[in-house]
Amino acid sequence: MTERDIINYNVRELAGLLYSREISAAELTGVYAERSERLNGSLNAYISLNTREALRHAEEFDRRENNQGINRMISGIPYAVKDNIAVRGMAMTCASAILGGFVPGYTADVCKRAGDIVLGKTNLDEFAMGSTCERSVFGPTPNPLDKKRISGGSSGGSASAVAAKLAPWALGTDTGGSARLPAAYCGIVALKPTYGLISRYGVTELASSMDTVSPMTENVADNAWILDMLSGKSPADMTSEDSKEYSFPCIGKGVANLKIAAIDCGYPLFDRACTRLEKAGAKITDAGGALDEIFERAIAVYHFINSVESFSNMSRYDGLRYGAKGEGQTYSEMVSSVRDRCLGEEVKRRIVTGAKILSLEPNGGYYKRVLDIRSAISAELGRFMSGYDALFMMTTGKEAPYAGSESDLPEKMYFMDSRTCIANLSGCPEISLPIGGKEGMPVAGSLMGKKFSEPVLYRVAYALEQELSGAISCEVRHFDD
Repeated sequence: MTERDIINYNVRELAGLLYSREISAAELTGVYAERSERLNGSLNAYISLNTREALRHAEEFDRRENNQGINRMISGIPYAVKDNIAVRGMAMTCASAILGGFVPGYTADVCKRAGDIVLGKTNLDEFAMGSTCERSVFGPTPNPLDKKRISGGSSGGSASAVAAKLAPWALGTDTGGSARLPAAYCGIVALKPTYGLISRYGVTELASSMDTVSPMTENVADNAWILDMLSGKSPADMTSEDSKEYSFPCIGKGVANLKIAAIDCGYPLFDRACTRLEKAGAKITDAGGALDEIFERAIAVYHFINSVESFSNMSRYDGLRYGAKGEGQTYSEMVSSVRDRCLGEEVKRRIVTGAKILSLEPNGGYYKRVLDIRSAISAELGRFMSGYDALFMMTTGKEAPYAGSESDLPEKMYFMDSRTCIANLSGCPEISLPIGGKEGMPVAGSLMGKKFSEPVLYRVAYALEQELSGAISCEVRHFDD
């Protein structure tokens, strides 16, 4: 098969080819390895490539695989990993100079489930603190559909790798929209799962109560199939939980009589998507501005919690145990020197902000009140969602911004998460997928549901994708190498 043949297969199709032995894992990995080495220089999707080791693991897969089921084939398909997720023996930088030279001696649970054929570690905003993928010590990752625009963040490298077909699929992380935003801007699919559905062991912590691992794919069916492979309880992560129902078998069940609340009616592309869902049998209710106040409070609460938990998690980077080394005679001098030299402005800003919030009242009283507001927001959202199977909205409301336009002022970047962060605050699942195009760039919609309602969300997303597939392909330009 030619490179063009192989990269045009989706993940499930590749699994079928491996299962029937029409292609080997080594042949498949070789195509993506060569393509990544050839094109990454202009995209900066990968911080580091792992092609030699990927090919070695692919050859091992071919030697040991004995066709025990198609679901085993995921471990024979190469993939990309965001560089805040640990893979034993591969450098992990979190796109920061402070982790220079750090190589973990362990592998994240999610990568153990996905398999050993890792093509490389993808770029991100430093320590996942950003929404544009422009705050990396290794430089920005542009949008592969228009390199003058951002890929989105923080999982911009993973989104770019999938959109440019440098990997069949990728792992990202999502704390407030970090997978859904770049997926929206690059025209792919990303799921922010129910909190705890995918183990976080081996994933660098940003805001521990909101961090999730996200599968990023070209289409909905691949995403559902991969989620079933990745999810499940882990003894290494006490926050992990088992799914009540597998997602992939549910995608073809249709949407007849499902109740969906729509809150962005009036946008032409969004209205078209709602019409197509109604055509497929769903019952759409225009909820208007019913959640405006909740979203307004959520973005403020999200950034308070993000800053405090980031401040706490960043305390481990002291220049003594791993990564870059501090200078000075005392512990304080060494910590100050390494952080001043090796951390970017956004990371420093969140550390200082988190420290300030915790100092406002004795015993963290101010922060405790913020947590109470979070609980109230989650309860209010739950009451609203009790009458619906899903909430449908725009992911961002616009196509990918031009580079620099959203990152010149921090407050502009912070509000990019205004629609996405509520899923992380509440722990609910949300999937983003393309619903059309504007100026040749993708525009995305999101479906949010109750906790562990991924099977329902995939049903709706799959039906919508099928209804809109022809229209989207005509409206959105595609990466041309």
